[in-house]
Amino acid sequence: MKPALFKTKVIDARKTVTRQDVWDQFCDDTGLQHAYRITPEEMDALKTVALLGNLKGKQDILFILRQMRGRGR
Repeated sequence: MKPALFKTKVIDARKTVTRQDVWDQFCDDTGLQHAYRITPEEMDALKTVALLGNLKGKQDILFILRQMRGRGR
């Protein structure tokens, strides 16, 4: 008989993660925001852009941030 913990992991692994889930995880990660020195203006811009396309994780949002910062230089 398989332990209940194994079943829980399988169910969680199959859960669909939405753009909103990724955005919420990013917003909750204040350590990451401080490390990248993300300004409130950048957060507003990222929120708009992040909710328009497909996101698989926080790394996608950081990619968008790097692209936004690179355009102004």
